Amino acid sequence: MTKRIFKYPIELREQSEILIPEGSKILSVVNQREEIVLYAIVDPGRELKPVRIRVEGTGWNIVTDHDEFIFLGTVSMCGGEFMWHIFYKESRVHE
Repeated sequence: MTKRIFKYPIELREQSEILIPEGSKILSVVNQREEIVLYAIVDPGRELKPVRIRVEGTGWNIVTDHDEFIFLGTVSMCGGEFMWHIFYKESRVHE
C-alpha cells in the first residue's frame, strides 16, 4: 500500500497514548495553531498499535524514564511562554 504522512494531535498532559499503524516512522512534533501535533509516515492499511507520549515542561521534575522513552522534540507555545519537551515509547499490546 502507498505510504502517507499523517498528523496526530497530542494531548497537553504528562502522559497519553495515540494509535498509529504498525511500522510507522515517527518524524516530528510541532505547534500547529496552539496544538501539539505529531507527524509520522504511515501505511494506513496496517494494524494500529499504541504509542505512549510523555510531555515534560521546562523546569519540571523529570519523571520520564529516558532508558525507555525516546526524545522527539521541543514545542514552543503561547509565543514562547511555554516550552514542552515530547518523548515517545512504542507500547506492546500486552503491557
